[in-house]
Amino acid sequence: MCAFPHVWEAIEAFLDCSPSCTLTQAAAFGSMRLLRGISARSEGMGTMDAFYKQAQFSGAMQHAAARGDLEMIQWLLNFQPGGLVTRAVEQAARNGQLQVLRWLKEHHDHVFWGANELRYAVEGDHAEVARWLHENTRPPTKLRAMNLAAANGNLELVQWLHEVRHEASSSAAAKAAKGGYLDMLKWMDKHSLCKHQGVPVEDAAAGGCTTRAMDEAAANGHLHTVMWLNKYRPTSEHPRSSASSSGSRSSSRRRGGGCTTNAMDGAARGNYLDVVKILHKHREEGCTERAMDGAAAAGHLAMLKWLHEHRSEGCTVAAMDEAAANGHIEVVKWLHNNRIEGCTVRAMDGAAAGGHLRIVKWLHTNRSEGCTVAAMDGAAAHGKLDTLKWLHKNRSEGCTTAAMDMAAAGGYFEVLLFLHTKRSEGCTMDAAVNASRYEHVEILQWFFRFYPRMIHREKVIVFAKRYNYYLMDWLHRNYQASGERTVLAEINSSFYLTPPETEELTT
Repeated sequence: MCAFPHVWEAIEAFLDCSPSCTLTQAAAFGSMRLLRGISARSEGMGTMDAFYKQAQFSGAMQHAAARGDLEMIQWLLNFQPGGLVTRAVEQAARNGQLQVLRWLKEHHDHVFWGANELRYAVEGDHAEVARWLHENTRPPTKLRAMNLAAANGNLELVQWLHEVRHEASSSAAAKAAKGGYLDMLKWMDKHSLCKHQGVPVEDAAAGGCTTRAMDEAAANGHLHTVMWLNKYRPTSEHPRSSASSSGSRSSSRRRGGGCTTNAMDGAARGNYLDVVKILHKHREEGCTERAMDGAAAAGHLAMLKWLHEHRSEGCTVAAMDEAAANGHIEVVKWLHNNRIEGCTVRAMDGAAAGGHLRIVKWLHTNRSEGCTVAAMDGAAAHGKLDTLKWLHKNRSEGCTTAAMDMAAAGGYFEVLLFLHTKRSEGCTMDAAVNASRYEHVEILQWFFRFYPRMIHREKVIVFAKRYNYYLMDWLHRNYQASGERTVLAEINSSFYLTPPETEELTT
């Protein structure tokens, strides 16, 4: 090919996608070649809408800055020297691209340095970037960046924010507790961060930690953090005895704000039995029905049995409903045999949608609640053909048009064939639109053949031209064969075709 450069240039021009490629898209690809191709064909850029031009420049700069691509950044600024740079510095800070920030600070005047850069740097755990931004861009105070540093467990960054930027946060302790960062909590307690100016009085009165701290620590299974927040000391006395109870409440006031029922509810849902036992023994808040409901929904049978034996709050019908929907048959059986709350039709509906046929059969045999049309609809929507067939044969509720509509969205062709041959509900125009939206070309073709009156042509074309060239090609050939000239003109315009027949159609 080297001997025929003109041939190579012709092939390259034919394959080049830059005529339909924007600055933002080219930058997302990381392709300098595409950018230069756009520049070479950009005679019309001068007449382009100024806001659109800035939007394209801004989007391209964001992609380049996020990657730390200084070559592309410099090219873009030469291409549009007066372009405003705001989001790009935010993306650079978020991704720790300090060299980009330094270069922009030194070489470009149209940068808005605001508050978000420092927050993004802290959120991304980029301490060096955060320090540079503080020293060189003077971000405003009270950014609540400490919450982000605490959530990451970065004690060094928390200390820097407190000592240099004088930040404090009423919820930073809760973030640290949620992550189980006990050293950070101890440091916060030592420095009484929540007693700084701007923190609510009730939070300061809690000694630096609100009830959220223990709630979050418990829900995430951080036993030692829960014990420390409670100032736990090994004792054989139950907190409900007067002396022990008084001491527990006193230490809670000294260390933090105690907890709420959310602590045990969350620990039960997360299957942290050791945390549940500690809270049961050393706290008085207890739990709610959500503890057993959550444990059942997650399939934690041992937790469920312990709560049943040691707590009195009980559960609701949601326990069996959610256990069935999530496929936990042993939990369903245990609740049936040991509790009186029972379930609702949501149990079988949810089990069917999840394809848990064994549970569907068990509920059918052992419970009387039954199900609704949502059972078959849900099974169809999730492609659970075996469950769908069983419900069709053994239940009388039937389904709705939503069954076929949603099966089309999921691309479940065998489900569609079953519903088409065994059921009479049919579908709505949403079925073909869903097939087009999710690029199920063969299914859309099938709808054109068997449900031609259920084709919303305009919507189908909208999604086809957005997502799938091959689908547009098939639609073009299909409507060309059918002679529907108005629809064909719409398809041709989407293809940017201008043959004589298209011009004739549009006149």
